[in-house]
Amino acid sequence: RGETAIFKAARNGHAQVVAMLLAAGAQIHHQPHDVNPLAIAKKKGYRNIVQLLEQTPMVIPVVSIKVPNESTPLADQGTLAQAAANNKYDLVNQLLGKGVNPNASKMGYGALYNAAWGNNVRIAQLLIERNANVNQQGWFGITPFMIACMKGHEEIVKVLLKANAFVNATDAWGISAIFHAASLGHAQIVSLLLQHGADPNQPSDVGTTPVLSASKNGHAEVVKYLAAAHADLMKTNKQGIFPLVMAAVNDASDVAQVLLDAGADVNQLCQKSIGKNADYTGCTALIIAAAAGSNNTVRVLLAANANVEIKSKIGSFALLDAAEHGHVNIVDALINAHCDVNQRGKDGKTAIHVAALRDHEPVVKRLLQAYADVDICDKFGNTALYYAASWGRVSIVQLLLDFNATITLSEKSSPLEAASSSKHKEVLNMLAASIEMEYPDGGNLFEYLQQIRLKHHTIVSFNKLRFAHAITNAIVDLHAHRLLHRNLTSAKVLLTTTTSSTPVKVTDYCLRQDTDNVAGMTFWTAPEVVAGHPTSFESDVYSLGVILSELDTLEPPYHGVGGDYWETMIAVKRGELRPAVSKVCEEWYRDLVNSCVQFDAKERPSAEYKENELAKAAFVGDKTLVKRLLLENVNPNAMKQGCTALFYAVKTNNTAMVQLLLLGGANTNISSWFGRPPLIAAIYNANDKIVKLLIDSGAEINATDKSRISPLYLAAERGYDDIVQHLLAANADRMQCKREGQFPLFIAAANGHANVVKQLLPYISQEEKAGMLQASSNGHYDIVKRLLQVKVPINTTNQKKQTALFLAAEHGHLHIMEELVACGANVDQLDEFGQSALFVAARFGHQESVAALIAANASLNHCNRNGVAPIVVATANGHTEIVRKLIEAGASLTPSKQFDPIKVAKSNDYKDILQLLKEAHARANELPRLKSLGNGNQGFVYLSNFHGQDVAVKSIFLHHGDTALTLDAATQALVKLKSPYLVEIIAVKLNQLEPPQLIMEYMDAGHLRHYLYKKPLPKDHSILDFALCIARGIAVLHSNNIVHGALKSTNILLSTKLSGSIKLAGYGLPQKLHVTNPVENTLCWTAPEILLGEKPTFASDMYALGIVLVELETLAAPYSTLTMDFWEVMVAIKNGWLRPELSAHCEPWYRSIVEVCLLQDPDARPSIDVVVKVLEHQADDALYA
Repeated sequence: RGETAIFKAARNGHAQVVAMLLAAGAQIHHQPHDVNPLAIAKKKGYRNIVQLLEQTPMVIPVVSIKVPNESTPLADQGTLAQAAANNKYDLVNQLLGKGVNPNASKMGYGALYNAAWGNNVRIAQLLIERNANVNQQGWFGITPFMIACMKGHEEIVKVLLKANAFVNATDAWGISAIFHAASLGHAQIVSLLLQHGADPNQPSDVGTTPVLSASKNGHAEVVKYLAAAHADLMKTNKQGIFPLVMAAVNDASDVAQVLLDAGADVNQLCQKSIGKNADYTGCTALIIAAAAGSNNTVRVLLAANANVEIKSKIGSFALLDAAEHGHVNIVDALINAHCDVNQRGKDGKTAIHVAALRDHEPVVKRLLQAYADVDICDKFGNTALYYAASWGRVSIVQLLLDFNATITLSEKSSPLEAASSSKHKEVLNMLAASIEMEYPDGGNLFEYLQQIRLKHHTIVSFNKLRFAHAITNAIVDLHAHRLLHRNLTSAKVLLTTTTSSTPVKVTDYCLRQDTDNVAGMTFWTAPEVVAGHPTSFESDVYSLGVILSELDTLEPPYHGVGGDYWETMIAVKRGELRPAVSKVCEEWYRDLVNSCVQFDAKERPSAEYKENELAKAAFVGDKTLVKRLLLENVNPNAMKQGCTALFYAVKTNNTAMVQLLLLGGANTNISSWFGRPPLIAAIYNANDKIVKLLIDSGAEINATDKSRISPLYLAAERGYDDIVQHLLAANADRMQCKREGQFPLFIAAANGHANVVKQLLPYISQEEKAGMLQASSNGHYDIVKRLLQVKVPINTTNQKKQTALFLAAEHGHLHIMEELVACGANVDQLDEFGQSALFVAARFGHQESVAALIAANASLNHCNRNGVAPIVVATANGHTEIVRKLIEAGASLTPSKQFDPIKVAKSNDYKDILQLLKEAHARANELPRLKSLGNGNQGFVYLSNFHGQDVAVKSIFLHHGDTALTLDAATQALVKLKSPYLVEIIAVKLNQLEPPQLIMEYMDAGHLRHYLYKKPLPKDHSILDFALCIARGIAVLHSNNIVHGALKSTNILLSTKLSGSIKLAGYGLPQKLHVTNPVENTLCWTAPEILLGEKPTFASDMYALGIVLVELETLAAPYSTLTMDFWEVMVAIKNGWLRPELSAHCEPWYRSIVEVCLLQDPDARPSIDVVVKVLEHQADDALYA
């Protein structure tokens, strides 16, 4: 098979044997690719063997390749490749005759490669005759043979095959020639390659085979050739994708048919795959085709008997995905293929749930026509009607109601509540007849009787008379209010263990005005209604009689009666058939049932009703009647329609009535029939007085309703700060949440309820840190500020490892970002994908946020997990100004090996960004950026090398009104200044697309502020040493009529190498006040008159000197110990109310200098010469002391 010993050793990972064979002279470089030791070692991942083989020098046999003329000019070698590209046969021939190397390349592309690209057959033949290497690899490992296959040049391919081109060689991505041809649909070339031994199953580095790539691109003819050559049609790539899935995604039905005809498994499952938007694990081609809307492919797959019931790992299946994406034709095809229309997927949802949720009315209609269960609930207890009502899907709501959807069936919240909270008025009107209901944990009566009949265990004990009494009383209550049930069946009677009053509840009343279609007829329907008459009180009584018969027999109506549904209904309509009771039934019960199911409606009994007077009086607000009834010892906790008198008083916001009932002994903790305690009802009404009354009377402070929302959470969510205060005073549970992580503080922060947040902050706990994240994300500045004041951990993260600063940057909330940065937020903290705050700000185009992060010294070049840096993502999204800011700030132009910003700009045709990047590249080569030294309001500074000297290069930001020319005029005078107390400006560079650059001497020990922060002054540098050097530097500037304008401790630089170890920097440049970090910004050193809008003067420099002198004596940053708001500090400085304080041990002469420098009146401050004389005098005294 052409395999050598060294190939075998390399393939099996025997590094020691490989080394021995190499030492003995084994050849490796000129073997075919499929038996090449180096290639197989790379493929297998044996790094130690790859290193051994790559270090082995290449030996070129003289007989196989003509040795080029050493004297051949390099220009001629490049010309050969160019001539081949331009089809210049004579020139190629001439150059070869001169001895030009036929394998010479230009920019990685040889002459034969270019001939193959251009389909220049004669030149290719000529080059091969002159010993051109047909297997020469250019950039990315692509050979002339591969490029001919890619371009579809069949004649060139034939020529190269005759010259023994390696048919199975691969490029840098492991892609072979047949892969390239198959991918691009060159069927004839694929056939030709297969004839010459191409491997149809050779995968790329990511595991993709030729047949998979051809399937993805819809090349059915290519797939035919590969299938005939025994290509593995079910082989997956590293993401678990196989050919049939690719055909399904792209609706390549002809490809799918070819694959199935060739034996592909129609029910093959994807393994460990992640698609662009979803996890494909466990998906079949049918599921993926249904989701993608691939109608033709679905038909092909169904015709091949694809299993319509298979579920993926995440619970999706074909019908569910088709319904979710609104593909009604596919839904129809699946229904016709006998799929289960009620199959449940993730979260228990069926196709009708997702179709209603996504507003796909045609899909909902088709599912209903296929008898989908209109009332089926998902795991959250919600029906399709609930979701349609929640989102205001008017037409779908009407459609569901037309198919008798039960309005009150959702567990947590009814469709009526959902529509109400979402303010969908039209839906509200449609659902106006609905009433809330409690959760029926015992199921319905129809199913329950079947369980009793089968002697299965049930959670509710059966009692015929108790059940009959409860159901009858329910109808009595309805009729007393002149309401009809209209559709009473045993399935509309629900059982529950959650209330002690009765285990039986009637539901779905008052929902249908009449029964005007056959679909609405049931065995419980009265004969006159079957005949077409409207429903009535009498028809409800008939339905009640049918249920009473079921309670006696435990059997469905007309059980054992022969005939089908239609025959039975006709007999009922004519009065020939009515329900019967058992032979052992009590006589009085039998008479009751018979009277209820009389054919003549007039002969049926009427319902009796005795009203609960106390509850009614409480509801209407009749205090006199309530007092009388309580004096008569009427039970204050009696229920009327499932609610106590207290609940009605709370519901109607009648504070006086609530107080009266509480004095009469009303129980504050009896919930309504739908599970709502009076306290929750009072909070919904925002009545803080009633809430206080209930709490004082013993209301359970943490009781919830069926939605599991606690009183404190509800009040916090709605911003009721008075009620929150009452609840906190009563020790309400602050950790009770609606769902994981959503605590009261979280929801208050998310909704921007600042007063509620303020009340909750003193109780903050570790779990409530989510409030900071939510407020930062939603842009609630005041809440973020309060959270910071109570020391909420600033770098807390959510489940995605995103900090508050990250979320603020992502959404462009600049003021929140500045506040977080000022309080010490980590600007370089990464999320789970390795993205920084600067990355997401650059990605979403938030220019001001990017500028703020740059000023805060955010890392400019950190790449995410995919190797994408901020400058790359800004380039990819076309954010020109952000790219400019990043370049100006010193971002690397080559931040990672994977992505080059220039290539990204080219591929997206962003010409402005491309020009910026090219200019920056040119400048980077002139003044290389070796290390970032800092960022500030004036610009950014980096270490560079200028004519062999280490220098600091400062790129200066041009503020509004500044130009490069005005800045040049200002800096030319500075260049001439030479002083041991000033950082020397060596040169000024002006560039058209780059900020002006000052080239300065490099001070290697950093700035004074950092020095003071790290440790006290060393013995060899006293306070006086520093003060005198700084003052002398200012004196030099003032004597040259130059105002420093930005004197602060961060502009006083130190050196360990230069003779002058303390020097002033940043002098004489245009200034612009801008708040970032109070410690690092110029504002804390700014004189009061400057804060009032005056221009910098010598006197304002003296004020700044005074601040620096305080720093030298105290070692602390200005005002760093104050707890005042930063803006309050600025106001106090501006008005002369506040100055930084010296220590108690400060010498009197030093204190005097500071105090006069910091005087409010600039004219009263001393000149620099006076201060220098005082300092020199003190220095002389110290010297001779």
